[in-house]
Amino acid sequence: MRKETQALLLVFLLGIAALVLGSVFPTLSIQQDTRPPMVAIVWPSDGALVNISSGHVAVVVRAEDDSGLLYVKLYYRMVGEDAWHVLAHTFGTGEREPYSALTAPRERTVTFHITDATPGDYEMYAEACDIALNTATTTYIEFTAEEVPVIAGEIVKPEPGSTLKMGIVHFVVMTTGSMPQSVYLLVKDTSGNTIQTIELENTEVVQNHAIYEGDWDTSSLEAGETYIVEVHAVVYGTDYIIASGDYEIYLPLLAPGIPSSRSRTNIPGILLLVGFIALAGVLGFVAYRAVRKSLSS
Repeated sequence: MRKETQALLLVFLLGIAALVLGSVFPTLSIQQDTRPPMVAIVWPSDGALVNISSGHVAVVVRAEDDSGLLYVKLYYRMVGEDAWHVLAHTFGTGEREPYSALTAPRERTVTFHITDATPGDYEMYAEACDIALNTATTTYIEFTAEEVPVIAGEIVKPEPGSTLKMGIVHFVVMTTGSMPQSVYLLVKDTSGNTIQTIELENTEVVQNHAIYEGDWDTSSLEAGETYIVEVHAVVYGTDYIIASGDYEIYLPLLAPGIPSSRSRTNIPGILLLVGFIALAGVLGFVAYRAVRKSLSS
């Protein structure tokens, strides 16, 4: 009887404790993660022309998730094929810290390298998965792989080979193909030494054409010399020389064929001119004295 009483008392006390704890602390609930990660293909862009002369195509994918990323995958195939090729990057593999919800990356940019690309049209999409096994995919994008430059261009203004007066020269460049991150002019002398670098600003985009403009200040350069202008475009970290390559420009101070004030002074010619002026002055003075003497007599 005594043991039964003790057991009932214990149950009663546990019940009281449960009621007290339930009234003091809020109800605990486990929030299930149902939000999928964010994923996007950063490069190449849809419709881009991709150069495969290097033997591979670099595809950049960015993913984000509040709870942590588990993996990112890239699916690609040539247009018209049935089977997808898959490249995967699983986070935590080969990393120093044990992979867990605490160490899982919240955002990451992954570069995949397609090493079996041949010339042709491709389509691809990316997939990301978080630690709660929520997945998300990007929309399909297409690109064309060719063994040609990713970007081309031309100098619209001034015309290559033209003669320019010293001062401010306005440059207009048109690019075709992939959208560059930056376009700039590299000015060199005839020995290949870099003299100036001029950044150009994007002023217009029409389909796969883009216009870049900027001013080149030639006032600090030597008149009468020839300079070479290269137009460079940076496309996702790779620097390309576009247009026709080197651009020659002549900088006379005045008009072509007229010596500038920076040209070497012709000392003998100046002395000869001064001599002629002095001789003319002496002859004029002698003639004046002779005429005056004849009049006085």
